[in-house]
Amino acid sequence: MNNNNDKLYNLYLQLEPTIAELEEERLNSTDLKIARNITNLFFFSLKIMWLSLIGFILSLIFSFLGLKSEEIELLTSFMVFLPIILFLIVGSIDKYLKDQFTKKYKYKFKNKIIKEIINLLNQNLEYIADGYIDKEEFINSQLFWKPNKYYYGDDLIQGSICDCPIWLSDISAGWSDNDSSKEFSGLLFIAEFNKNISSPLGTDFGIGKHKVEFDNPEFNKIFNVFSNNIPEAFYALPTNVLERFVLLSKKSLEKSSIKNQKNVYDFFSVSPIEFSIIQNKLYIAIFKVEGFFEPPIDKSLFDYSIYEEYLTDLELVFGIVKDLKLA
Repeated sequence: MNNNNDKLYNLYLQLEPTIAELEEERLNSTDLKIARNITNLFFFSLKIMWLSLIGFILSLIFSFLGLKSEEIELLTSFMVFLPIILFLIVGSIDKYLKDQFTKKYKYKFKNKIIKEIINLLNQNLEYIADGYIDKEEFINSQLFWKPNKYYYGDDLIQGSICDCPIWLSDISAGWSDNDSSKEFSGLLFIAEFNKNISSPLGTDFGIGKHKVEFDNPEFNKIFNVFSNNIPEAFYALPTNVLERFVLLSKKSLEKSSIKNQKNVYDFFSVSPIEFSIIQNKLYIAIFKVEGFFEPPIDKSLFDYSIYEEYLTDLELVFGIVKDLKLA
């Protein structure tokens, strides 16, 4: 175990009474118990959706044979529409009850557990469960169009690492049309440092005219970096940082749905990560669906691997700041 893992285990032992309290709440929640029963009904209703198909086929057969009567039409309509209606009702109730429980549960978990893990990692960091990075910074990254449909987030971490100011939060942003590929759901990380890059560089092809080929074939396979100043790009992204980005990309890909879809501004990259350096700020966007610090609902909170994963994710992202020697 490294030093942080040792500290995490000790923290886990200290937090056991709090974890036990939250676990009891998770297991005994009336809303969640009802939701679990409804989930079973949900899958049952999914099975009887076959009745809809049978009803539709029967209606075609009766129509083809010229067999029509009010009773037959009523029966086939019943077989077609009732399972669909039941399916929709059950799904809506299940979602509502889970949402009722998770809203309160997540707030307690984040403020009692996540805050302590972040404090363990770095006492110069502040965690605000309902805070998030400003829209202006999101746009300044030059990785995104201006979101005019919605913009919100949570899980803000702010403070400093090695005297370098940083911000990190979950962000959800949407644009005006209905194309789901033009929506961003993921993590945005910003680090401010004392070097000023004269020419922007990043993984969006609109940032620069020239594609930069680094001395790391694996990095070049995963990322396409563009800049108008190639020597400066080499200066800004040293070898150890390229390796860190490769590791971050591989880990993020395991947790992201981006491998099954193409983002509107992710034309070339095979990674769930986009990044840019604009003047004196590094921006990293990690595409995913689930929230970064969302507590498990269907998994025991006594599972130590949950907390190890939180720590590993944070160390990986924050490690880029140290590797870049931004301070």
